[in-house]
Amino acid sequence: KGFWESREGVDLKSLLAVIANPLDDDSLLGSLAGPACGLSTDALLMLRHQAGKDSALWPRLEMLATGNSDEPFTETDAARAGRYVTTIRGLRERLSTMSLGELVEAAVSGTGYDLVNLTRDPSGAGLANIRRVASLASDFESSERRDLRGFLEWVEISARLDSEAAVATEDEDGDAVQLMTVHKSKGLEFDLVCVADLGRQRKAQSE
Repeated sequence: KGFWESREGVDLKSLLAVIANPLDDDSLLGSLAGPACGLSTDALLMLRHQAGKDSALWPRLEMLATGNSDEPFTETDAARAGRYVTTIRGLRERLSTMSLGELVEAAVSGTGYDLVNLTRDPSGAGLANIRRVASLASDFESSERRDLRGFLEWVEISARLDSEAAVATEDEDGDAVQLMTVHKSKGLEFDLVCVADLGRQRKAQSE
């Protein structure tokens, strides 16, 4: 699978999407269930029940975080919701003052995701993936603009390309000739590779 299908890729996509738009229920549920928050399954079900089918979860989560919910949530879930909501609000308030790389690092440390990640993967490979997301965010800002939504759109495109590359690995041992982009062929191995126009002599540019 591609990088964005790794545990860290999935977790950080959801977390950053919530910062961009807390009313994105799919991303919010993924983030709440993941290490960035860690709400129990019972708490998630009660939040969904409170909100109903057509209402956003975020307002109900805010009620839980402030102790204004009528549902019998546990103290642990209420405390976790409180920390999560406070962190997301703070990050959204600082969006205009932080670079995208700084935002990723602040989101990871603010939610405690980095510590949880190190606990579940003492090898440090997970933290390396986190640093990669921060680096990709910085690169996007340098080449494009400081735009969290734009970065998330780029992530979705990159994730689809990564998925295509992963599927292509199934045919590495096939006899057919494959035409693919450099991006799609990354990570693959073939006995023979031909790169078009690699030997063409470029004309000297006039000064």
